[in-house]
Formats: sequence, C-alpha cells, structure tokens
Amino acid sequence: MNSNEEHDYLTTETSYDPNYRSASPFLPPTPRRGSNESSTAGSDYGQEVKDLISKTATAKAVDAFHTKSHVNMRIHDSTGRCMYYVDNSAFTIGKPDVTLCAGTEKNGPILGVCRWSNMYSKHYNVGVGNPTTNEKGTIWEEVKVSHHRHPEWQWSMTLPSRARHSFTWHRITGDELKAADEDANKMSRKNVKLVDSETGEVLVVFGSNRFKSWKKFGKFTFNVDGRERGWGDNWEMMVLLTALGLVEMSRRRARQRRSTPGQGGP
Repeated sequence: MNSNEEHDYLTTETSYDPNYRSASPFLPPTPRRGSNESSTAGSDYGQEVKDLISKTATAKAVDAFHTKSHVNMRIHDSTGRCMYYVDNSAFTIGKPDVTLCAGTEKNGPILGVCRWSNMYSKHYNVGVGNPTTNEKGTIWEEVKVSHHRHPEWQWSMTLPSRARHSFTWHRITGDELKAADEDANKMSRKNVKLVDSETGEVLVVFGSNRFKSWKKFGKFTFNVDGRERGWGDNWEMMVLLTALGLVEMSRRRARQRRSTPGQGGP
C-alpha cells in the first residue's frame, strides 16, 4: 500500500463549515448541553445499559475485532466477552457516522454516537446516549484538531463534580507503544495515546493491528479507572467514541484515495 494511504485525514488543510449541519435538510442541528447540566445529567439510557459499561481496572485491555465485512467492529473484554458492537455508516442519510451499541449486534441498545459534517472535517461531535430516541438527553461534546503537522485531538467533558476536564489524543511511536501492546503494528499511524491535558499523564493507549492481523483491528489499554478518579460512567464511553470516530474518519479517507487517485488531499 502506498504510504499516502496511511496519511491521516487531519493533515489536509480543508475548511470546516460550522453551519453545515443546520443548513442540511436531513440532519438536525447538534444539540448543546445547558450551562446548568452536567455531562451525566441528561443521559438516561437506563440502568440495565449502564451495567453493560464495563467496570474498569488498572491496565485493563479491550480488543477491537473486524466483522466479516471489515466495515464494522466488535469490542471484547479480556475474557473474550463481546461488550460493544461498532456500526460504521457512510451512506445512510440521517444516521450517525459511528454508533456504539451494547452487546454483539447492531440492534443492541445505543450507548453513543459520532457525527461529522463530512469526512474532511477537522472537528467532529460525540454524543453519549441515544439521539434516535432521546436527542435532548444525549450529551454532546466536540473533538477538535490542533497542530496540523503533528495532529492532536482535544476534547473536554463535564465531570460529575461539574468541573470541566480536558483530554488529548496524540500519535505515538513504536517505542511508546511497546510497553502497552507488543502485538501492535509499530509503524501504523493509527497508534494513539490519550493524555490528561492538565497533568500530562498517559491514561489510555490504542495500538493498531493494521497489516498484522486480518481479524483483530487493535487494542485499547486503560491505565486508569475513570470511576475511581471521579470521572463517572461516561468517561469510558467518551474515550471509546472519540477514538472510534478518529479511526473511522481516517479509514474513509484512505478508501477514498484508493478509489479516486489524486483526490482527498495529500
């Protein structure tokens, strides 16, 4: 594969139209959290679904596997139990670009989604909850890119204490990845780490198995327990959704370049 196919979508200097969604006849405007609403206050996808959100432990690892189509994914815990189904939708009008469902199939309870105006957008929106049945109760945050030559993807959330806290995804090198995931492809540009923007602590590492395994897509290694930190149940959902959105946008741009050489940026 040409090295340009691994070049990430966010290095392209394309414009982002913040009015795109409101101008669309198909997609509703992205809702915003009220100033008096915490990031957990509006999400009511039920205790039975909350119980499906795994209880994290220090250095917990979860694995992402391709489905047969290699479009969608399933996420398994360390025992091999499938916790989440990841439904990636590129062509259905009005459907979120990424939908995270509880359980083994795409018809499971929806836990969260990602939306973007187009695959060249520099920013995208992540919602914890089910906007299909409860748009107003879905808690939305925005993931923003900075430093285009060496991209970083920053997002924030309101914690149960009502304090805002920021986190940043950074690309990592083979040496940084080695301690977290020996099996990952050290050369993949999809290897990233999540850093506490305030302290610099590495919280989560994602290692891609690109080109090394047909079935396994990659692994998330959690170095901290978000509940023990007082970050609430939604933190792990935000970690997975922000990373899955980042990965899916990159994959779509790679497919676009393969199908239309010379298009889609450098």
